[in-house]
Amino acid sequence: MDNEDKIELLEKMGTAIYGSHWKPALASHLGINDRSVRQWASGERAIPDSIIREILSLMHDRANLLARTADMVSREIRKMPECERIIYQTNLKLPEIRRELYTEKRDWFDIDGRLYALNENGSVIDIHGYESDCYGMSVLPDGVTVNDMLIAKNKYIAENGDYD
Repeated sequence: MDNEDKIELLEKMGTAIYGSHWKPALASHLGINDRSVRQWASGERAIPDSIIREILSLMHDRANLLARTADMVSREIRKMPECERIIYQTNLKLPEIRRELYTEKRDWFDIDGRLYALNENGSVIDIHGYESDCYGMSVLPDGVTVNDMLIAKNKYIAENGDYD
């Protein structure tokens, strides 16, 4: 991998972890002067291979931490009787959703903090467009059915009106 490729990866990873002001934060994490990170990003200095791997490890660690924390919060919310488990999402538009998911009308739902879509044909997909997991099981969480999703939608419409 040449240094131009590393610069592109460095910027993608730094921005993904820390946002638009990633250079000082990354330097702090690496325990180095932020000038070094700026020089890597500008191409003034070559980026060591070990740095790319270290940042990749950091990304996986942060992603796992986020996933574990989200799962913990989801479990806590499920214990609260005042919190709905299934929430109908009207007019959901997320840039992270693949464009091909906009090819047909879908009703979107937040179920335990994750997004699922109910297709017109009655099938359900997750935010990645999958209908089943690697074992062939439905992507819906345990205890949730399509009927539960329809009940949540109808409840929302009864309380707020149908503005779709």
